[in-house]
Amino acid sequence: MIENYKFGIIGGDSRQIFCAKSMISNNQKVNMFGFDKADIKCTNTINELIETSKCIILPVPTISEDNIIYSPFSSKVIYLDEIIKLSKDKKIFYGMPSGININDDKLKNIKLYNYAQREDFSILNAIPTSEAAIQIALTERNETLYGCKCLVAGFGHIGKILARILKSMGTDVTVSARKSKDIAWINSLNYRSVYTYDIPDKQKYDIVFNTIPYLIFNKDVIVKSTHENSLVIDLASKPGGVDFSSAKELGIKTIHALALPGKYFPKTAGEIIKNVIYNILKEEENDE
Repeated sequence: MIENYKFGIIGGDSRQIFCAKSMISNNQKVNMFGFDKADIKCTNTINELIETSKCIILPVPTISEDNIIYSPFSSKVIYLDEIIKLSKDKKIFYGMPSGININDDKLKNIKLYNYAQREDFSILNAIPTSEAAIQIALTERNETLYGCKCLVAGFGHIGKILARILKSMGTDVTVSARKSKDIAWINSLNYRSVYTYDIPDKQKYDIVFNTIPYLIFNKDVIVKSTHENSLVIDLASKPGGVDFSSAKELGIKTIHALALPGKYFPKTAGEIIKNVIYNILKEEENDE
């Protein structure tokens, strides 16, 4: 158990609220800022929160393009630069697919940890993402998933977990990958396999789950891999892996499903953030 840490959570959505509640249940001291719209007790200023905290936790995603902290429950705009300026000798945990672009001088005496780039975060986050994707499929179709032909494009963290859940539900699962070693793994797990570049040449699917973050499903691939009643769920980060305008033109129902853990399972997502931050702190303690 992590002990003697004072956490300050700045901004975020329901995930951060549940993260805070879980930390408090572990007898951690947690202060919050940027949640006045959620009727959460907050410190009066960012300065006060940072002064009384050893670890600062920022949300996922952390910032918009103009360096504003993602804070839908805040009545005030929160700027990343303000937090950085006040956080000398603090540990800052943030969640971005890529790093934060801050002038090096501003980072002096600050330890930054990008929890969203961690392998444990990616694996754990793939579970609620996969379950939410299946929930979307169940809601959008008027048929069970049992027996339907599903394509999972990509064999990364989400692809691995999603395929396993779909298989357990009795779907006819095909998984695509680019590398022969991944195709071998897919076959060993008793899924159907297809090289990603061969998707158009195999069959038409009732449901396509795309996890590949670059354009795979152009107009030609959509025509050859779907039929008029198919559903395409794109789980890849923007701009996604589907030509949405072509799908619309063809009449194929397509959903770009982003940030699913926070939308569907914020309590689980908050626990994941907490546990990954605990893991980082434990690893750092063991290295000292």
